[in-house]
Amino acid sequence: MIRLLLVLALCLPFAAAPLVEVQAAEAQPTEAQPTEAQPTEAQPTRARTRIRVEHTKDSLAKIHELVEEEKAVLVDVRTKEEWVKGRVAGAVHVPSDSLRKHSYDAEKIAKRLPKDKPLYLYCQIGMRSKQAAAILVREGYDARALKPGPEEIVESGAGFEMEAGEDAVAAE
Repeated sequence: MIRLLLVLALCLPFAAAPLVEVQAAEAQPTEAQPTEAQPTEAQPTRARTRIRVEHTKDSLAKIHELVEEEKAVLVDVRTKEEWVKGRVAGAVHVPSDSLRKHSYDAEKIAKRLPKDKPLYLYCQIGMRSKQAAAILVREGYDARALKPGPEEIVESGAGFEMEAGEDAVAAE
């Protein structure tokens, strides 16, 4: 009986914890808490905030027009294997895995993607495009996730075309 009470006492606080993510109020800096402007070795120079990106409502026709006028960039965030099999013509290849924390190279990405133009990201079903867009938004890009995959983009009648083959593989 005592063991049961002890187990309940230890587990009850966790069982009552909410299952939703709650953001705590930002504490005021003190002498013991460095601010973002005064980072320490233990504190990263850039705060990691969770950014949620939804699929863009921009029409594929409008996106095509912007890409054709070089006012926006179409970005394929699928794997290299998917890219080689077929992609939307004119898309830049930046695999979503290259944007992950362990492999993110800001200088390399900056050489490939402009910060002064909207970036329209696509993958096969829309999940990786949302994740990659959130990472790029956090890094200061105007990144927008597309829901349709490459086949749907081409079949939309918006003017996009498909291309395939190793010859157009962008440097990773």
